[in-house]
Amino acid sequence: KRLGSPSQENCTDHQEIEMPRSKKARRKPRYPDGPLTSTISTIPEKFKNRILEFGGSEESIVFVFQKVLTETDVNTHFSRLLVPFKQIKNGFLTAEEQARFWDPNRKFGIDAIFVDPSLDEGRMNLRRWEMGKKDGKISYNFALITNWVKVVQKNELRQGMTVHLWAFRRDLQLGFALVLV
Repeated sequence: KRLGSPSQENCTDHQEIEMPRSKKARRKPRYPDGPLTSTISTIPEKFKNRILEFGGSEESIVFVFQKVLTETDVNTHFSRLLVPFKQIKNGFLTAEEQARFWDPNRKFGIDAIFVDPSLDEGRMNLRRWEMGKKDGKISYNFALITNWVKVVQKNELRQGMTVHLWAFRRDLQLGFALVLV
């Protein structure tokens, strides 16, 4: 399967990325290489305005995924928002970022701007997570970490709440906005 760059004006080429394989891993994760059909077409105006206020690009705003928060998403022990590859609706990483995520020689994360549901700006780190399954297979996911517990507590996020995650760019810096639905 092919992992390509997200659909952006200056990033339209596709790149084959060889995924690392362990003895247990059998398949490459699916990560979209551009926009797919999605029923969510526009970010709420107050979030778009907030992104633009601090220099974000309107053209770069893309819907990433919708999720009903799980117990592990809001549990302080886990301290992360899990973003399963299979639920991602639009690619948001550049080809270079994707290649760095799959470098088997090092752990890699991206420090990102983060706009929380109360429209406050902070920082978050996006990491690739490998999760072992009972059948011995490995699933790959993204996780937003660093300050996630603060976001959960400040915005009183609870299991069962629905959120939309949006990605955007400020110059080349990756950013996310978390919208309560």
